[in-house]
Amino acid sequence: MARLVSLSGKVSQVSQSSMTHGSAWHGPGSDSTVPALSFRVGDHLTYYKGHPAVGEGDLVTVAGLDDGGVIKALAIRNRSTGVDYGGATALQYLVLVVATLVGLLTVTVGGLGLLLLAIAGWIWSRVRRRSHALTMVRAPSPPRGPKPV
Repeated sequence: MARLVSLSGKVSQVSQSSMTHGSAWHGPGSDSTVPALSFRVGDHLTYYKGHPAVGEGDLVTVAGLDDGGVIKALAIRNRSTGVDYGGATALQYLVLVVATLVGLLTVTVGGLGLLLLAIAGWIWSRVRRRSHALTMVRAPSPPRGPKPV
């Protein structure tokens, strides 16, 4: 499993793109497009699904999953503008609560309740990881420059 890491630095090589996902199953199908941003923070290639306002030369702190040297950012703090991006969404919390409640209410109905509780546990792990990433980027940045003697 990829580990959660945090790094700070100056942004360079910003590139906007989009990812399109689709499926067709006995019908016209559907697709969705997700905006994506890739950039470098120091020497590290960083990738973020979404559209944060991050530009060349901005000072940022990112927290995300280290996937073979590429940081898949879950949260970004643009220290130049003071704006945070990422973290768990209200929809994730809502789905977590609904899956947990329905799972608890239907636990006696075959395996349905246990399946919903397992799904709620998986959602909880993702919400917790995203919330922790946002906490990591909100931590005070270390002072820059040489250390006093």
